[in-house]
Amino acid sequence: MKINIQLIRTEDLYPHPDNPRKDLGDLKELAASIKANGVLQNLTVVPREEGGYTVVIGHRRRAAALEAGIKELPCTVTDMDHKEQLRTMLMENMQRTDLSVSEQAQGFQMMMDLGVSIKDLAKDTGFSQSTIRQRIKIAALNKVSVAHAVERGAQISDFLKLDKIEDPLVKDELVEKYIGTPDFNNKLNTALEEQKARKVLLEYEEEIKSWATKIDRHMASKLAYVKAYYPRDKEKPQRPPIGEQAPLYYTMPDSYNTWSSIMIYTEKAAKSEAIEKEAEKKEALRIRMDELDEMAKAFFKRRTKLFADFLMETPEAELEKNKSSIYSFVLPTVLGTYFSGSDAPILAELMGLPEPKSYGDLTSIEGFTDKCASEPLKTLLYVYINSARARQGYVIYEWHNGYPRSVITHMPDKSMDAFYKVLEGCGYQMSTEEAEVQSGMHQIFAVSREIEEKKEEAK
Repeated sequence: MKINIQLIRTEDLYPHPDNPRKDLGDLKELAASIKANGVLQNLTVVPREEGGYTVVIGHRRRAAALEAGIKELPCTVTDMDHKEQLRTMLMENMQRTDLSVSEQAQGFQMMMDLGVSIKDLAKDTGFSQSTIRQRIKIAALNKVSVAHAVERGAQISDFLKLDKIEDPLVKDELVEKYIGTPDFNNKLNTALEEQKARKVLLEYEEEIKSWATKIDRHMASKLAYVKAYYPRDKEKPQRPPIGEQAPLYYTMPDSYNTWSSIMIYTEKAAKSEAIEKEAEKKEALRIRMDELDEMAKAFFKRRTKLFADFLMETPEAELEKNKSSIYSFVLPTVLGTYFSGSDAPILAELMGLPEPKSYGDLTSIEGFTDKCASEPLKTLLYVYINSARARQGYVIYEWHNGYPRSVITHMPDKSMDAFYKVLEGCGYQMSTEEAEVQSGMHQIFAVSREIEEKKEEAK
């Protein structure tokens, strides 16, 4: 490689189009230093075919020199090829930890596009091969969306969570709209639930279509409802015990979530038109209320996981700063809560511990006592979020005449409000969905709101 050092006019120096570092940051302090002391370190440049030189190392110095009005800069002129230029820029910025996660990802991808292996990249940069693979996955995401996400405060750990999402369109939506916001974990968990629900229902369909015929949903109103299969159903779907000659039909949901279901129908018996319409109306209401109930259960599960994820990621030392409010709020509630045997396995799962060896015995959970000793505040909060009060806060079920089941109704909950304040004091951020449940504006309360509206109209 040929090298020579010379002074080059600043206006003849051009930024490298493939420089991994896109944001040069605030240049005022560096410009003032250069104006007072000059440039103390040579820039590294390569000649351009169209004249002038392309900067390989020293982009911030060049930009600050322009701002400071410096006419010439000391440069080391080399003849390195494009691949070596990229490698040099990447190494320079990596060593200074100047690159964002997104810039690292694009830099690694450019090197791989030029034929550099992950093994060689790891050797050159000092990053592990697994870290480089993780960054490469980020490079596959929409660049503009990733940049905006980083501006919102997205961390590398957030991007890594996207590995669990299989649908690229869902992944893009999470990056574009939610990563780096308080809603991200909730939307991610929702997407994972929908992904799992889709897989389960498609597996169910493989069995169901062997004894039932698929129909469009609008045709179901002319048939009699038999049964619904939800994603939570763990048993293999079986043909309902009705006449072997009776035809069976099924409908698939328009979208997939934990309250979606495959509906099974059969032919209706002869009925008068009036009776039939009333029965259809009641059945439609029952199905709707079943769906809202499933939606509520899914929310309870997601909210508990949001709390648990927050505790997993928050150091005990952070909770120590707020221990007075944690003890004064949680301890009396926990001590006054009946802890049933069935709660122990759920608590173990939330804390990331193995199932209890003895049913309902907390001390038989491997690592539980150690957890209590090393992280007492976290353990206390884990126990609280596993309580019925925290799992079902703001929701009660009320019976109303004319409805096939209890109606999900919103209930103000000062205790749950206080719990959120405790968490927020530790850094927790409430998601939009949680706020909707807290205010009573969530969709799960749709039927109860309609009942209230009818009462108001009747006055």
